Amino acid sequence: MTEKKKQTENRIGAFRCGGGIIDTGSAAGIRRQFARVWKRADRKIGDIQAYMLLYSFSKKELDPDRAQNMELAADLAVSAIEALYSGHQYTLVVQKDGKGGKIHVHGTVNALHRETLKACRGAQTSYAAVRAGIEDAMTEAGIAIDPGKSHRKRQKKREVAAAKDGYSWIEDLAGRIRLVLQRVIRFDELEEELNEEGVVVLRKTKSNWTFALTTAPLEQYNGKKARGSRMDEAFTPSRMRQTIDQNYRHQGRVQQAMELTENLGTDTETTYTYKKGI
Repeated sequence: MTEKKKQTENRIGAFRCGGGIIDTGSAAGIRRQFARVWKRADRKIGDIQAYMLLYSFSKKELDPDRAQNMELAADLAVSAIEALYSGHQYTLVVQKDGKGGKIHVHGTVNALHRETLKACRGAQTSYAAVRAGIEDAMTEAGIAIDPGKSHRKRQKKREVAAAKDGYSWIEDLAGRIRLVLQRVIRFDELEEELNEEGVVVLRKTKSNWTFALTTAPLEQYNGKKARGSRMDEAFTPSRMRQTIDQNYRHQGRVQQAMELTENLGTDTETTYTYKKGI
């Protein structure tokens, strides 16, 4: 997609679109496709219409002098967007025309699902989730992540603060996940239960999930993330499903015991109590 009056082929190094978007060759044509979804949902002025994304790669990560890296950057961003915003219209362009000459991606994602018309929620509204998705894609592609000087300085400050207050964000995160896994009885309710405990799932693969804190006691730890297997092997998808299945079966046994007690009559002195998640 190239806006002929204002942009040139040199300015846009790569372009991608998805979620049902047809490349019309102009920004106006794509905006009209977004607007059709908004109209079907009766989206009002002032409502969030779309999410704008920006991700910049350091020169250590993607060399801007290598032409093929523009397409690679687009592929990495698409991987993250399609995983996080499945069913949402999106477009993205890759450029390197900034002051630093770095390869960077500009993305636009429709805030509404094109079929259900449901708005983005949870991790879909967090830039941290997008960043985590792209970094995961980079890792899978064998690209070393360069955190940068500013990131290392911030990390050092956080480590010093944690040493002083004795707080461990990763232990807090793991503890919240364990708490939810003790009580949840349906796998499709797991993410909602995690959200209630201040945990968001940033990325999901068949073998691993990436979790992040959203309500840490210290603000600087909000958004801190870790892969499930790094914290505990019990936090991998297969192990979590096993735990939840066990909770469900346990609930069934307790329910049967309660029904049996009722059938025996009220003269029995034995009583049973049931609490979700025991």
